Amino acid sequence: MTNEAILAALSNVQEPDLGKDLVTLNMVKDILIEGNKVSFTVVLTTPACPMKDMIMSACVNAVKLLVNKEAEVTVNFTSNTTTNRLDAKTVLGGVKNIIVEKVALEKVRYLQIWPWHWLKAEQKWD
Repeated sequence: MTNEAILAALSNVQEPDLGKDLVTLNMVKDILIEGNKVSFTVVLTTPACPMKDMIMSACVNAVKLLVNKEAEVTVNFTSNTTTNRLDAKTVLGGVKNIIVEKVALEKVRYLQIWPWHWLKAEQKWD
């Protein structure tokens, strides 16, 4: 097994939303081969990709069918997201992620901010 053989096999795996293969989209990283064991990382477009299981199965099948039927394939996932701001300003000190939940109650918006902080933003709705 070689990196080139793994990439050639994975070039047959299509990213369902984008309609191109994983290799063309540069979504395969960190290929590691040790005997019959191969691992690599697929970079998803979103961490909550609903097609993750399908992509994993397609990757495993491609390597086993086209490279080595005895291969032990490990597919890792990551995504190209960042929590870093472009500017260094602190918006909410101590808060790493914000989860926004929209609730309509008497024309008032409530935003839930992780961890367990609530902001209330009044807005006139039509």
